[in-house]
Amino acid sequence: MRGDDSRMQSRRLLLAFSTASLLLGAASVAHADVHVAIGSRVEPYRYTMAHFPNVAATAGDLAVPNQGFQTTSIAPYFGAFFAQRYGLMLGLDLGWARLNTDKQMAANPVTSTTDSFFQFALSLGFKLYMREPKKDRVAPYAYIDVFKYFASVSTSNTSVTGDQAAAQADTSSPVGGTLAIGAEYFLGTGF
Repeated sequence: MRGDDSRMQSRRLLLAFSTASLLLGAASVAHADVHVAIGSRVEPYRYTMAHFPNVAATAGDLAVPNQGFQTTSIAPYFGAFFAQRYGLMLGLDLGWARLNTDKQMAANPVTSTTDSFFQFALSLGFKLYMREPKKDRVAPYAYIDVFKYFASVSTSNTSVTGDQAAAQADTSSPVGGTLAIGAEYFLGTGF
């Protein structure tokens, strides 16, 4: 009798396991479309300026003062897009500049100093395409992000202290955000 009960119980377990396997196996498999975007933005002029601690301040200087926007920068990005219409963007922004200054005061010999500026930023953003991107079509988009810059200023001028250079670097290290609209043309599904 006891053997019949255990066989009956194992048959019930086998039937329950088989039924559960069929139900789970027959259900549709869920999947997510995640598209990866890697690239670099074109920025002919950046809105940040190189900051040099040893710029021309007197008439005897032969250098030009801090002016103009940086033109040496790299702005790569990485994005993960879900359902091809919206995605998260992670950006890196690098900028650098160098200035060699020659000074001569009256009959004194010419003194040369070198200033350098390096800046990088991290950003986290969201991009939403108004229309699904398709081959040979223009897709307008809206973009929003937050960013933080980190700057470093150095000089060979001994009259500029480390604290002064650090304070000047802090003025070139903003926190902010970007709100933009634009359009992209897609050459193909994978390009």
